[in-house]
Amino acid sequence: MWYKILFLLVMVNSFYNGQSMTTVFAESKKVILKSKEANVILYANDIDRKNGMYRDFEMKIDGGTRYFPYWVNVTNPSYAPRILYNDLNQDKKKDLSIVLTKGYGTEALYSEVYVLNKTQTNIGEIYEEVLVDNPIAIILLKQN
Repeated sequence: MWYKILFLLVMVNSFYNGQSMTTVFAESKKVILKSKEANVILYANDIDRKNGMYRDFEMKIDGGTRYFPYWVNVTNPSYAPRILYNDLNQDKKKDLSIVLTKGYGTEALYSEVYVLNKTQTNIGEIYEEVLVDNPIAIILLKQN
C-alpha cells in the first residue's frame, strides 16, 4: 500500500514541477534467508527484476545490523544464498559463511563466499568480515 502512495506522490510532484513523468517502482526489503542456529536474517534491499538479481544486502545478527551493499545473488530460488555456521579457524567460536551465486549457466556456476568471524572487542563480540582468497588465483600461483 505504501508504495502506491509513494508512486502517487512522485506523480503529483512531477506534474507540479513540469517534469516529464517517469515510472517508479518502490519495494520494501525482502527476507532472503533465515538461520535460527546462527541467529541470522538476510535481507535484500534492492531487487533488480530486469537482470534477476538481489542487491544491497542487510544482515540482522545477534541483535545488530550489518550492511553489505556490494553483495549480489541471483533471484532464482534454486540458487538461493546458503549459510554455513561452523568453526573454520579452530578458535572455538562458530564462524558465519555466506555463499552467494552471482551467475549460472550450462555446467557453470559462479559463486562467492563471504566469511564473518566472531571477534572480541571492547564493546563485546561482533562479526567481522574476513578476506577470502580467490581460489583461481591460488591455483594459478601453484602452477608457477
